[in-house]
Amino acid sequence: MRGKRTAFFLADISRLFNPNVAVDFEFVDVTTSAGDHGEVVSLTFATRINVKNRHFLILKDVFHSGVTENYLITHLSQQKPASIEVVALVDKPQLRSVNLSARYAVFTDVPEGFLIGYGLGPSHGKH
Repeated sequence: MRGKRTAFFLADISRLFNPNVAVDFEFVDVTTSAGDHGEVVSLTFATRINVKNRHFLILKDVFHSGVTENYLITHLSQQKPASIEVVALVDKPQLRSVNLSARYAVFTDVPEGFLIGYGLGPSHGKH
């Protein structure tokens, strides 16, 4: 389960939150296939939470292309939240394929290769 990688980050960052902050895990199912015009990415997301008039953070372990986050922001915006921001443990803007930035990022100047520790490692994919 991909969301487990953000659990370590969430544990640390939640110490900064007001005790009245609600935390929920929402997962986006991402499937990739070859199409006639290159790679096709299919995203499926159904939220169980109401974000209307609430401040909403999308917490990412490694923020690469921004495609998934852009999808989430587009769909969650339909509920009229007070704000939506991306918070990343590792931000790799050089890999971004959409015009989207992390509002907050812990590491922004990360060399190519694997990142090990804090829930990240080679068994979790290329980061």
